Amino acid sequence: MNGGPSGFNNAPVTRSFVIACGLFTLFFGIQGGSSKLGFSYQVVLLT
Repeated sequence: MNGGPSGFNNAPVTRSFVIACGLFTLFFGIQGGSSKLGFSYQVVLLT
């Protein structure tokens, strides 16, 4: 239990970060920005 206090403290931050990413994806998808999102993903994959 005392092995990873840092990991326990970072768990909520990671969870909120993942939730924020999901909300941004849904937001851009609703606004029709899925093409922009796909383009950014292609740029990340190409670099």
